[in-house]
Amino acid sequence: MICTDRQPFVFGFGLLICVRSGGGDATNRQMIRAGRIIRLAIVSRALVWCIALLARTFVPPYDTSALLLADADRSAGSECASHSLDRLVRALIDGFDNWDGVHMIQISLAASAAEHDPTLATTRTPLPVAYEHEKQFFFFPLLPALTTTFSRWVGVALNGVGATRVLCRFTIHKLVAFAIANTAFVVAATALYALTLRIFAGRGDSESIAYRSSVLFCFGPASVFMSAAYSESLFAALTFTALYFFTASVQPNAIETETKSGDQAVVDPPTAVNVIRRRISPAPLLQSVVPVQSTPTAAAVDSLTHPFAFDAMWARRCVSAVLIAAACLVRSNGLLYFGYFAYAALRSFSTALGGVNRSANERSGFVSRGVCILVIGAIAVSPFFWWQSTIAQRLCSASAEAATAPYCVGGLTSLLRTPYDHIQSKYWHVGWFKYYTAKQAPNFALSAPVLILSLCGIYQYATANWNRVWSIGGVFRSKSEAESKTADANASANAFVSSNRAFVFVVHWTVLIAICFTVLHGMYHA
Repeated sequence: MICTDRQPFVFGFGLLICVRSGGGDATNRQMIRAGRIIRLAIVSRALVWCIALLARTFVPPYDTSALLLADADRSAGSECASHSLDRLVRALIDGFDNWDGVHMIQISLAASAAEHDPTLATTRTPLPVAYEHEKQFFFFPLLPALTTTFSRWVGVALNGVGATRVLCRFTIHKLVAFAIANTAFVVAATALYALTLRIFAGRGDSESIAYRSSVLFCFGPASVFMSAAYSESLFAALTFTALYFFTASVQPNAIETETKSGDQAVVDPPTAVNVIRRRISPAPLLQSVVPVQSTPTAAAVDSLTHPFAFDAMWARRCVSAVLIAAACLVRSNGLLYFGYFAYAALRSFSTALGGVNRSANERSGFVSRGVCILVIGAIAVSPFFWWQSTIAQRLCSASAEAATAPYCVGGLTSLLRTPYDHIQSKYWHVGWFKYYTAKQAPNFALSAPVLILSLCGIYQYATANWNRVWSIGGVFRSKSEAESKTADANASANAFVSSNRAFVFVVHWTVLIAICFTVLHGMYHA
């Protein structure tokens, strides 16, 4: 990432952050608060680690599967198991490899073992992961693949200093998975701050909202899962960053420079349009956004209406697509992020159809742009389907019994029933309303506060913005421009309910809550 003389930089925790100059005090405040968020994220991980260490010391573990995996590894490497450093590392991060973490590390360990002994009975994949049982395919491959890769590098480093017997393979993989999760969490917290700034850009309280959101994220009640060898932290880091780049590439009605009370469209100066030719960062992670209320120049219009002109907007969309593609190899709900591309394409189609003074060339350009956005979105979520196809090929050819699975029979059934769906239903009993049993009442009580707060937030936004909701975020206008402005102006002084940019995020929120109420299981986190 290159910072120009117009973009000073901050270097913190391995992140090079370019900040557009010209924001004055606002830019300085954002830089200072970004540094605070990084420090708070690190402090929150240290606090979670201390609590987990104390709990592990005084409370017997409920799940002991990780201990069995560790004992098996010790028997394979007795020299390292007796080393004091190995015992110390295990003790310090013990407890962060339970439940899902056991499977993640086991998949990574199997890949490492298969490299040394190709005769082992594992299911190989194009990625550096290996699966020993059908149920393990419930866990997506990117986190285990990263763990395998970095563990290999750590092993090479230890071998280089003659310390191959200092740490056991299990300890190395466990330590690497722990480091990946905590590093990704810090990145996620910083990306969330930048994303929230982008969503509420142009409002006086945007910095405060972004800061509070990141602080709450750092100290959430389920924060321990973000430090464990789970995929949550990596998924959050990828999706928050992807959404930042994506929202930085979307400028609602930028041609008309739509300016509403409290929610102004942002049009970047034409001097910063082409990222490739100007050699600047495609999307500064922390960008002081200054609303522009003048008509865009011909250069800006040309950039928006010619879909194949690879400018800063398309660079940001491509970066977002790459990150979402990676997220689809981390968790299944990465599929939902296609909705952001669909919404942007819908806005482009709506712009092409609206506007009485729009030329045929402009209409064609907007339609082409919408089609291109849909294609990029489809490519972004394609890794999910590639992985399901890979799983089906491996499992269906493994045995005659496996060939009878729904995803192996061919025809429409195999298209509608992916291996992921089958494994969820078979081993975790996930399905429509299957979790609604009397014995799960305590778990419902535990999740009730978050569900109630979510429903209240969605209801607050919807009731304050009925026009915006029924017009799908302004895509199909059901009122005149004057009525729409009046409705937005009178909706609320609250930045959340008066933001048009928040609409698509509220829709995403609603879909997640619907999934929670219908198919979510205690062993499966959306």
